[in-house]
Amino acid sequence: MFCLAALVLIAGLIAGCGSGSGGSSAGGGNSSPTTVSITITGATAVATKIGSGTFSAATPDSNGKLDFSIPSGTSNFAVAYVCFGYVYGAHTQIIQFVVEASTADTTALIEDCPNHPDLSIAPPPPPPTLTGSVDFSAFPAASPAYVVAQNGDGDWSTSRPIPANNGSFSDSAPVGSDRVEVEVIDSHSEGPVAVRNFDNQTVPGSLNGGNTVVLGPADATTLETITFNGVPSGYTVCGNDFRSTNSTGCQNNDISYVDYMMGGIYGFRVTGPGATQYWALPAAAVEAGDYYRFTAVAQSSLNPNYIVRVETTSRTGGPVSLSFPQAWSYAGPTPAALPAFDFAYPGFSNQTGPITQEAYIEWYCLGGLCDFVLSSTPNYQKGPVSFPDLSQLKGFLPAAPSGTPISWSAHIAQSSNGTTATVQIFHGSYFVP
Repeated sequence: MFCLAALVLIAGLIAGCGSGSGGSSAGGGNSSPTTVSITITGATAVATKIGSGTFSAATPDSNGKLDFSIPSGTSNFAVAYVCFGYVYGAHTQIIQFVVEASTADTTALIEDCPNHPDLSIAPPPPPPTLTGSVDFSAFPAASPAYVVAQNGDGDWSTSRPIPANNGSFSDSAPVGSDRVEVEVIDSHSEGPVAVRNFDNQTVPGSLNGGNTVVLGPADATTLETITFNGVPSGYTVCGNDFRSTNSTGCQNNDISYVDYMMGGIYGFRVTGPGATQYWALPAAAVEAGDYYRFTAVAQSSLNPNYIVRVETTSRTGGPVSLSFPQAWSYAGPTPAALPAFDFAYPGFSNQTGPITQEAYIEWYCLGGLCDFVLSSTPNYQKGPVSFPDLSQLKGFLPAAPSGTPISWSAHIAQSSNGTTATVQIFHGSYFVP
């Protein structure tokens, strides 16, 4: 069995990496070299490559920063690094990343290792507590209630459920002056039917000055519609079977959902029945910096590993229209220890931003799971993109030997104007010749 959860996890992690705030200086267009800055957190080994050269070991400074020079006439560069991942039973995951880019894409990258916690470090002291009581008897069909708290440092917490129409709570919350949202959940579709917002709540301390939070009609949310456009032929929008009996679930645990982001920090899920609706908060519960984050997924009925996805945001509640990209059909790479992926794709409609092409392979090695993640931009390489051999560098993974089963995944994404469209092949497999 392959660790599909690992591949999904990596896909989510790498989607947020490798897109640093770099500039647009093209290293080959000037008479002077271009400096590329890379910041890597938590890597156990690092290597860089300039142009068509070979990878060579590199050592970031104490802050994880690494600068190197791209000579005039050259624009391509690459960075490779190794991370320890998560532990799955008796198996330890080792993840090897390679990011290939051009100075036309960026001259600054920020990469982070998805490290598992260091169990040798003593656990922190118990967090401070927020206490209080909530009366949501005005919504008799709803249960339970939750209390979501966050502070200005980006820390947040969610209380344990308050199951009764009138109940108290005592749960950990971020220390400081917190913003708190109290949400009451519809017992059938699990979405918030009422939300109340509080600012400047001292933690540790009592919510609302120790007074019961009484939710009423002014706190009620409203169901808004989500329209899906351009669903590819033979594809079905993935709802959430746990939220509605009339929704359509998809394999691979990939679903459509809507999240409410409190000040840009995750708050809570507001997906409505069948993923075709969402709960919009009352105006009094919304603050500057809040927004809704929409993720829509559709899956091929012929091959459940073929997925199309669109993600966007909105700062105001109201009807939302989401347009899917056209489908991508790809049989997969020719079997090899270090395969080449063909990212030929007709393109994304109404998308003008940078394109990311990413491939993943996984196999058992070194007594655990080995993952190799390759991200390459079209500016770096047009046509098939090959996994490089880094086995000669200290601290990097060996290539899989003949007969090894390989699990693979790949996706292409493009973002513009706050919307990201993605086509993904979730899983394939082969044996190394």
